[in-house]
Amino acid sequence: MSGHATKYSTSTPFDFVHEPEMDPVATGSARKNLRIGELLVNSGVISGKQLDEALSAQMRHGGKLAKTLIGLGYLDMQTFIRVVAREAGVGIIDLLNYDVKDECIELVPRDMAVRHEMLPVEKLGHMLTVAMVYPLNTKALYEVENLTGLKARPVMCTPEALWYTIKRHYPQVVEKPEPTPGDEDNLLWLERQFLTASVVGLIRRTESLGRLSGTLETLRDTLRDPQATPRSLVEILGSDPALTARILATANAEAFGFQGRVDTLDLAVRLIGPRESYRIAETAEMWVEDLSDGFNLAQYREDAMFTARATERIMEAMGHGHVAASGTAGLLCDIGRLALAIVAPNHYRKVDPELKGIELIAAEQKYLGISHPEAGYMLTQRWGLPADITEAILFHHEPKRATRARELAAAVGTAHRLADLSGATIDDGRSTFRECLDLLQSANLEFSACVRVISELSHLRG
Repeated sequence: MSGHATKYSTSTPFDFVHEPEMDPVATGSARKNLRIGELLVNSGVISGKQLDEALSAQMRHGGKLAKTLIGLGYLDMQTFIRVVAREAGVGIIDLLNYDVKDECIELVPRDMAVRHEMLPVEKLGHMLTVAMVYPLNTKALYEVENLTGLKARPVMCTPEALWYTIKRHYPQVVEKPEPTPGDEDNLLWLERQFLTASVVGLIRRTESLGRLSGTLETLRDTLRDPQATPRSLVEILGSDPALTARILATANAEAFGFQGRVDTLDLAVRLIGPRESYRIAETAEMWVEDLSDGFNLAQYREDAMFTARATERIMEAMGHGHVAASGTAGLLCDIGRLALAIVAPNHYRKVDPELKGIELIAAEQKYLGISHPEAGYMLTQRWGLPADITEAILFHHEPKRATRARELAAAVGTAHRLADLSGATIDDGRSTFRECLDLLQSANLEFSACVRVISELSHLRG
């Protein structure tokens, strides 16, 4: 095809469709190396010369960079804590010298405090300050907010201070799960915090996830047809989770006055218009198929589209009328995986692409300090998507923890498990069937209806 602009028939209803000389392709501008040394230099804590000296010593003797810097006298533990907290965007609290009121303690039960390594320390109006070993634990904060009805504000504290204070205020806690951490353990904890904070920072600054390859070409070809309709536009955009999320974010922006209420792509396109929807697709960066080693974009798209259709079918079986919104939750449930692969590809390629379910989440937390449900929740919540959808994204691997939209979370979780059946063994299929049956029954779907819809979708996926 010639690189020159081509004139198309004015009879098409989409006369704004044109062919640019070159599509914008992602150059990696959204990516960033997550390096402690660079952060310390940029923060003015150490000089470039001191970093070079520490790196040379690290090459000779091995070990962690932070430990080497402390050994050379260029860094101390308290300064490192302040730098990491600043990167995480949270404050620091000295729990050992803080007067925690009993009325705050009573807001959070002991098992939740122990499980999430957190302690409520101050209530001011509708704000609850919570001291946490891992202050970027999205699911923990979500649970606290749903339990108390207050907005949780996390602050960072050291593990030893947290456990000492927990034992003081919850006398039933006899022993903490691990021995008292020493300096080596604190360094490992801080380095993990740094990794989490860096990835979360990149996620929070992400305005768009671009588009998948092939979407714009298909869009152009379809919309040149004089018989094309706005529905044609919606169907093609709806095959691309990244573009769907961006258009929904635009429609839920304050400028349109419908924040948190636009829950389908069809409504979003009608609200912002076909021209603006096409412009978003045309100007989005395109992520090529080798986005991250082992991250198969074609498979990601296929799984997302199946999960969307399956979620709609399950919600229909539950008797819900507005199933299109549930399809949005299904389509976007794994948007966090795409986000992590884009913003931190060097770390995400360490995650085995064959892992699924809880094993996948554990690997993501190990190598990135955050899981894809948390990343997806952070993005879609910040982009203003409806709360039912964001909760389903956060809990699609653990639907029973959802509080606002339990049926939707169960439907998305079931659909997602069925999507993972592709290429599974017979034993895996049986295990998945039992899990799905349990989830749908917990959402009050009658047994025979559960069996019928799971069997129908299993055959569709197979």
